[in-house]
Amino acid sequence: MQRDFVERLKKIRNEKEISIETLANETGVSVQVLKAIEQGEKKQRFSYPIVQRIANVLKIEIEDLIKV
Repeated sequence: MQRDFVERLKKIRNEKEISIETLANETGVSVQVLKAIEQGEKKQRFSYPIVQRIANVLKIEIEDLIKV
């Protein structure tokens, strides 16, 4: 599931042309952490509020990120 989340996050962020810096600034997650996650270098579990902020910045429903 973690890998699916990362792939969806990266795909949607790129489709919406939202930079990793913008996502970091608007979610409070550092650029370094987001880059490491997207590159598969770091496994990270986000709390629901952070996933919700990511979804809000991407202008999607949270379910689009956390499909099971």
